[in-house]
Amino acid sequence: MPVVHDPMDYFCQPTLITKFCEFMHILACASGLAATSSDGYTFVTLGEWYNSHLERAHRCPDITAVRVWLERSVRGFKSALMAIKMRLRAILYSPAFERPFDTFVLSFDAECFSELRSAEVTQESLADRLAEWEQYHGSTSSAPALQSMTLPLLSSLVKTPTKPKGPATKRQRLADGTPPTPGTPAAAGLPPGSMVATAKLINNGKSLITSGRVWFLDSIASHLGVTTDGPCWPFLLSFCSDANRPSRCPSWGHLHHESATSAAHLLKLKPGKTFDLQELANGSQFCRHATAQEKASVAPNRPADQPGQPQPSQPSQPNPARGRGRGRGRGRDAAPGRGRGRGRGGRSAGQTVTFVDEATVADDDEGSHFRTPSVA
Repeated sequence: MPVVHDPMDYFCQPTLITKFCEFMHILACASGLAATSSDGYTFVTLGEWYNSHLERAHRCPDITAVRVWLERSVRGFKSALMAIKMRLRAILYSPAFERPFDTFVLSFDAECFSELRSAEVTQESLADRLAEWEQYHGSTSSAPALQSMTLPLLSSLVKTPTKPKGPATKRQRLADGTPPTPGTPAAAGLPPGSMVATAKLINNGKSLITSGRVWFLDSIASHLGVTTDGPCWPFLLSFCSDANRPSRCPSWGHLHHESATSAAHLLKLKPGKTFDLQELANGSQFCRHATAQEKASVAPNRPADQPGQPQPSQPSQPNPARGRGRGRGRGRDAAPGRGRGRGRGGRSAGQTVTFVDEATVADDDEGSHFRTPSVA
């Protein structure tokens, strides 16, 4: 009978990693890549290094640390596969592909493994401190978190989140496959051009700040095979729902910006080229996380904070008011007043309160990272 694995456990079991990398190595060698390399990883050596990193989970002090170690490892390995995919795609579509490429699939100093290497250095440093502590104060009685030599399944360590009670948010409805209620702002989308202040061009138009990232437009255009000034980058590179993309377009209604399927919004790419926003977000050559100063230079992702947007108000609340005159009097609306004899106080002024659309705030994901954010 076939063995079924939870997708969460694909890249946390050394046995599966070995089989996967051996199979991919056969395909790579058949395509003309190097069987061995001293300049970078082949699929086999990549699997060997990654398995040694996974086994370091046995050194973690508790089961929570084991879970964090495995989650970080899986995240790094997925990023490595994405980098290999982009490298192999560039090789396969190269005009010189007729000859064999005696090269590796991933460099030794790849950025996708920097977090994993830092974790190993920290673990070694903590082990040295613990050994020094035991030398002066005696050994500790703490036992390792994993008693078995087999790594646990990541799916068994991660708790399945319970479905919250009450009205479902926009993201929950989309995750459950339930369409938004027709007629609501989430379903109809924000007005075109209403969120243009959330994006900003810098470096003489070579970079774009939006959705918490700084996008390198020259690299993206070269990767897609298009010109830099053709596509509507705020429309394409924003992490928002498709219904709200027109709100990011600064030229809506003009030539090539008439609709969501116009030339500037729906790119016509050459064979072999695809526009994958998640792939671009995971590539360090295409973007980086924006600094706090760069994020502050663009408007927040709240319609009420955008210039020219109407802001709903609340009914007037009683405010202290003062009349004129001598003596003590009584004012209307429970507002104290002053006057001669029985005087009248002034009515309170209205107070404007701004409300935030939670569905719109959740539209853009500007978190840390490589949290590979999903497009709502």
